[in-house]
Amino acid sequence: MRSAMDEHNRASAALTDAKNQADVARAERDTADSRVAAAEAEVRAAKDTGEGSRLKRSHAVLDQAKEAKKVADAKVDLADANVKTASTKNDLAKARVATKQAEVNQAEYQVLAQNGDTRVKNMRPAEFEAAISSRKANESKLEAQLANDQQAAASARKKWNDERAKLQASKPATPPAG
Repeated sequence: MRSAMDEHNRASAALTDAKNQADVARAERDTADSRVAAAEAEVRAAKDTGEGSRLKRSHAVLDQAKEAKKVADAKVDLADANVKTASTKNDLAKARVATKQAEVNQAEYQVLAQNGDTRVKNMRPAEFEAAISSRKANESKLEAQLANDQQAAASARKKWNDERAKLQASKPATPPAG
């Protein structure tokens, strides 16, 4: 029972962390949106002046800002997938605590029944079995959901890594100093 409760505490903390990371990712996406808007304004200003080199530079900055926005969007998708995974892990941990509690209840009943305690005369052993069975079925359902969530998070991580790699590849090479 204690290990199930510890697992739930860890899962709850992980869920809080995942939600905080999602908030950070959204703030980063908002920053990326602002950079795209600023770069678009610079392109318009460069067009108005008719300066070819300024227009070329501003288009390059806009392209980089758009690539960075794709990375930020992918990071938000990853953060959301991580929140969903953490939430399912938390639900699974709660379900495991409930299963353990049902098993403890059954064990207490069995001890009382073996000792002829009158408190158990209106209780049915099948009810304890049904409670345990129901809770284990819920655990199985949540385990399957967790596997799906983890797969979705892995796909989101791959997309984020791919977008980051594209951004790195699209950055102009910096000439050596000196």
